[in-house]
Amino acid sequence: MILGINQIKSTGKNEFSITEDGFPIYRAETPWAPVHKLEISISDESGQAIYTTKYSFMENFTEELIPFKYLFTGSQKFDQFTVMDAEENAVGSFYIEVNGLWNSNVCIKYGDKILVGYRVGTGFDENVTFYDGETVVGQLTKSNGMVVDNKDNYMLHFIDEYSELKPLLAFFAIYYDYRYHNNTGEVFAGKKVSYNKSLHKNVDKYDMEFITRNFGTSAVRQMNDFFKGSVEKSKKHMSKNMKLFWTLFGVSVVLLLFMAYMIVFVYH
Repeated sequence: MILGINQIKSTGKNEFSITEDGFPIYRAETPWAPVHKLEISISDESGQAIYTTKYSFMENFTEELIPFKYLFTGSQKFDQFTVMDAEENAVGSFYIEVNGLWNSNVCIKYGDKILVGYRVGTGFDENVTFYDGETVVGQLTKSNGMVVDNKDNYMLHFIDEYSELKPLLAFFAIYYDYRYHNNTGEVFAGKKVSYNKSLHKNVDKYDMEFITRNFGTSAVRQMNDFFKGSVEKSKKHMSKNMKLFWTLFGVSVVLLLFMAYMIVFVYH
């Protein structure tokens, strides 16, 4: 299973398009306004709701109340979001688990199973390697080489045995962006580049051969092409937005000058 996730809107609200083999299959939204813990949603291409999140203030407050509780208990959960289906049944949850200083992971719970993801910065890429027990089963990759207009791009690779979890795994990528790259309330037009090499103890959890081993070298080229194409699309959109901005700015200046001229003309 290989999915591409493109952010297509980053002002007013965050919108995402999720594709498989280049074809859109899901759309998703996360809040943009500076109000924390609002609903995240994912739907199919027709707009039919698949999942939404439910945030329990009391559940999270109780778990997070004691700072550094994990130093005494061995683990502590943060930002727990319950995943609800269209019939409002709880089907799983996403959360961050801290097990010690510089030791945390992201988790996907479904049924009685938990997939544990280890977040690692590898330079211009950011990776989450997922384990089912001791076995590496998936990877989420984010390109930080260039981000245009705060629009983030990801690719998600999971072995075929997890294909039935496709919408849940795609939804996790949206939760991940909301938790780590939301740019809450920020209006930004332009390009950003970031470089990050992780030094914490989870670095050894990153499996740099996972994609090649399970999907072949062509999948690596496909991922590079996907990120490059995503940036080019965003740059074209940015260029159009800047042209519109300067056009409106020019019209506004002309109108202001005309109004100033009329005021002077009337009173003289």
